[in-house]
Amino acid sequence: MVTKIVWGIGIDKLKEMKILSNTAAVKVSQGAASYGGAFTLFLLAFFVDCSNPTTALVVLCGMYATQGTFVSGFYTSLLSLAPQYTATMSAISMFCSLIGSLMTPAVAGLMRKEGTLSEWKNIFIILALLHILSGSIFIFFGSGDLQEWAKIEENDVELKEKENLRESESVKEEDVIRERFESLARIRENSICI
Repeated sequence: MVTKIVWGIGIDKLKEMKILSNTAAVKVSQGAASYGGAFTLFLLAFFVDCSNPTTALVVLCGMYATQGTFVSGFYTSLLSLAPQYTATMSAISMFCSLIGSLMTPAVAGLMRKEGTLSEWKNIFIILALLHILSGSIFIFFGSGDLQEWAKIEENDVELKEKENLRESESVKEEDVIRERFESLARIRENSICI
């Protein structure tokens, strides 16, 4: 959670200072999450066994810390690509991720026949490679900018209607304010008379 907050603030500051563009920010964040997660999975595969559970705990905490940067990666990308289609795109994305989540235990079960250390090592290596693959795909093809197909073109009639609506709302607001001042003045006059 702390990584997510600190990373998000840092990325936003870098975008604010024009050091990173929206696309660069989501790619850096996704790269940190994917490659950081892969690094920790390799650590689990090669340096952790049943004799050092504390090391495993530290490595797993590191893995979940790197996963916090996903929020500034593909989650932010989903919101930026097409704001009016965020719900649809999020639903499709979550559907695909749930398929992966449902398949993972089955695939791991097929690979883990006896629960030996070498079987778990292979599972962690495959997961690390999948992290690297997915991160690389996002870095090459991902974006954090509004897409052309997602831009809404408003015709002149709609723009004029919106402008008229804004003007009528501002006139109504001025009338309400004027009425409030007049009623306050009457209350003040009545209280002076009393």
